Amino acid sequence: MSRVRTSSQLASELGRRAQQLKALANDELRAEEARPIDRRPLRDLHDLCSRALTRLDDDQFADAYAQTTTYGLLAARWLSRERVELRFSRAHIDRLLPPTSPFIRDLFQRFLVASAAPRLSRLLDDTTALLAECDLGAVFHGVEDPSIHFYQDFLADYDPRLRRRLGVYSTPDELAAFIVRSVDAALRERFGLELGLADATAWSAYARRSGVALPEGLTGDEPFVQILDPAAGTGTFLVRVIEVVHETMMTVYRARGLDEAGAAAAWATYVRAALLPRLHGFELALAPCVVSHLRLGLALQQTGFRFGAQDHLRVYVTDALAEPAPGAPTCPKDPLEEEARELARVKVDAPISVVIGNPPYERVPADPGELGTGGWIRAGWQGWRDGRPLLEDYLGPAREAGAGSHLKNLYNLHVYFWRWATWRVFERSPAPGVVSLVTAASFLRGPGFQGMREALRRACAEVYVLDLEGDQRGARTSDNVFGITIPVCVTTLIAPATPDPARAAETRYARVEGSRADKLRACARWAAGEVIPWRSAPSSLRAPMVACGAPRYRRWPRVTDLLPWQHSGAQFKRTWPIECEPATLAARWRALTTSPACERAALFRESRDRTIDRSYPPLGSAAARPPALARLDAAAPTPTIARIGFRSFDRRWCLADTRVGDFLRPTLWEVASTRQVYLTSLLAGVLGDGPAATVSAWVPDLHHFRGSFGGKDVIPLWRDHAGVAANVSLESMRRLRQRLGPLPPEAVFLYTYAILANPGYTARFADELQTPGPRLPITRDRARFDRGVALGRELVVWHTFGARGLRADEAWEPSGRARVLRPIPSDEARAPTTCAYEPTRQLLRVGEGELGPVAPEVWGFSVSGLHVVKSWIEHRRRQGAGRSSSPLDAIRPRRWTAAMTRELLELLWVLEWTLAQHPVLDAWLEEVLAGALMDADELPPPTDAERRGPTRAAGRARERE
Repeated sequence: MSRVRTSSQLASELGRRAQQLKALANDELRAEEARPIDRRPLRDLHDLCSRALTRLDDDQFADAYAQTTTYGLLAARWLSRERVELRFSRAHIDRLLPPTSPFIRDLFQRFLVASAAPRLSRLLDDTTALLAECDLGAVFHGVEDPSIHFYQDFLADYDPRLRRRLGVYSTPDELAAFIVRSVDAALRERFGLELGLADATAWSAYARRSGVALPEGLTGDEPFVQILDPAAGTGTFLVRVIEVVHETMMTVYRARGLDEAGAAAAWATYVRAALLPRLHGFELALAPCVVSHLRLGLALQQTGFRFGAQDHLRVYVTDALAEPAPGAPTCPKDPLEEEARELARVKVDAPISVVIGNPPYERVPADPGELGTGGWIRAGWQGWRDGRPLLEDYLGPAREAGAGSHLKNLYNLHVYFWRWATWRVFERSPAPGVVSLVTAASFLRGPGFQGMREALRRACAEVYVLDLEGDQRGARTSDNVFGITIPVCVTTLIAPATPDPARAAETRYARVEGSRADKLRACARWAAGEVIPWRSAPSSLRAPMVACGAPRYRRWPRVTDLLPWQHSGAQFKRTWPIECEPATLAARWRALTTSPACERAALFRESRDRTIDRSYPPLGSAAARPPALARLDAAAPTPTIARIGFRSFDRRWCLADTRVGDFLRPTLWEVASTRQVYLTSLLAGVLGDGPAATVSAWVPDLHHFRGSFGGKDVIPLWRDHAGVAANVSLESMRRLRQRLGPLPPEAVFLYTYAILANPGYTARFADELQTPGPRLPITRDRARFDRGVALGRELVVWHTFGARGLRADEAWEPSGRARVLRPIPSDEARAPTTCAYEPTRQLLRVGEGELGPVAPEVWGFSVSGLHVVKSWIEHRRRQGAGRSSSPLDAIRPRRWTAAMTRELLELLWVLEWTLAQHPVLDAWLEEVLAGALMDADELPPPTDAERRGPTRAAGRARERE
């Protein structure tokens, strides 16, 4: 009796054997290096694949070999159930597997022949015997077609990291079905093709009927609907295409009155003449490509089609992004020669009208000197536009819009695939078509993607965005339909006629909320025909591709236009120069400067921009550069230890020295003063629940607002150290004074904070704030405006713990309900290691100490996902919190101090006061929204100089004045 009785057991067993097979193949490749040339079958096969298909190192080839042979044996065993005349054995594999192409047939046979090495052969024989004795009907009981759908389970046991990298698991059937059926519906409804993806109408007939020109180079006999998946993986989308086409044609045959035999014969003729020539796929990795042939061949066999000697699938091992120049065949009279010739035709000349799929998403180097992956889309190709890279169509407009600092986000594979897909369908030979891809969703909103959005809108007539969300790291976390942490979306571009680049496509948007299961159920319903609740999104070329909610919101000025200078916060790139109390920083500095020279670089944690043997310009106006860290000894003075705004409502200390931080933002330090206030928000990201902004009296960390996703999110109140020049557009300030009367220069900043510090703002405009960059409702009523300024000043006083906003005759005397009920021990042995909250008793436990009453709203106070109290305490526990960058991080505060207890109480009181202010802020906001408001076009945009902020020299001059 077989020891394998369930599909999970089979996946585990085959995964284990494939691991062994890969290890043995690697061993055999090494062993063959020492053998005569005519006794290297596996090495010869490796070299052949690398020359004719894709370059593989030994480990990559061994992986392809292991996956292909193991999964091929399983597929052959499954099909042997229908071929009772053939005994399942290695000798009959070539007759059992569907002959999807001469190349795949030849390759698989070579893999089996190359397994003549004794250990490889024994393992394959043993695996064959294991499968032969399996009752696959019982193992896969209830599974419709395990040979097609079992691969992801197999790969999860064989190599889970590879499974994640290939994204094999990441295209759920419901999502693939939704995309394929949406494209099918678009072809029927927008293109007038009654059979959708099954339609074999010739190009000439479509051109006559629709009034479009026949693309140059076509005879007109070519079918209009030709489908390509440029990152086919294991064929998931193409399998779905086959299912939809088969379903359509069976409906047609029934309508014609054909019986079962007649329908089967008609289907076989159709597949041979009208489906296989229209179905294309590219896949970079050899093993998934071979598996896709197996899956597609099996899917077609399941419909009743049987491959003949002249039938083949057009799914190729190739890089879609590689330069589309045909390569000379290296193996005359070999199946690979035909493969190379056919691939060259599909890459450049085939009239592809439909591109679908799930291309990879992976950041690649942004340095122009490191082209990385991206092929000719990034590097250019002389065969198109004289070598001008297509990616420039995305980069150029973003630079023009002043978003050059965000362009690093475009150096990603999914961006390259988008540019390639629109070129292949709409530009290669200007023509109608459909592109539908599931990719990362960053391009929907991000400022760096303005050029990409413009190009997509110019490429087609309609854009449909199904936002699946799934951000696991941002301010609005939600379930992901994939096993990844970044949000994703399905975007479909439709151009029923030749695209008109002068017109922007209409954009429609729908957001899918809920759990992963909820989202997949929604996709399944929509794939079955339920109407999708589309909403209009802006169709202006560079606007975000999301529904913007209330039209009035879009008329308000952006905060970044009123307060035009934004800066990135300080970024140390290492954690040890920041701590909760100064003494620990001094101890870490001593540990660094007294360390042996051979250990100092590791203690410091060198980076590209900071090493111990170089000197760097100092902060402030000091003339001389301090000596390099490598030259310091135990007598070296400790650098300035200064306050820093580490997180919202969390004041810490740092070594304010450019030698220990990569990007300390000297300009922010130069304009720091006892009058300066820094507002932080997510200006280029999606805001979550809680306030839309917080403030700091001290230079903020890059991630001050919510602990991650820092960009140019810091808005200083003043542009100079003296606190004379406010960071407000001068022309906007002049217009505001015309309408409202005399205003102090800081009034706009304080009014802005009164709006943004209110969680009611983010709750009211949750949909609108999906588009990064909050907008400001500015009242025309002077009394309401003044009330906002007064509220903003109070908020600044409390949120900077009395350090800013007080008048000369005022003092900040905080108090609140929270008290110390049991002191937090101050001795080292009992320093707190835990924190816990009891909501029923409103009790906060910090180690052995207790504080209360602490309302649940105080404990749960969050800033776009940053839980303020919990984060504050966890970073002050004995073991700390968060990542460690260096052994210096192990030097921790040795005891809990009275100052820490006092600061914790102040934090609780500040949050108590803030929560009490929210109804006041909300009532005032309601009054503002009910009254007359200013439109953005009443306030002119700031000048480029105002956006750039002060220069360092100007900052030093103002300081001397």
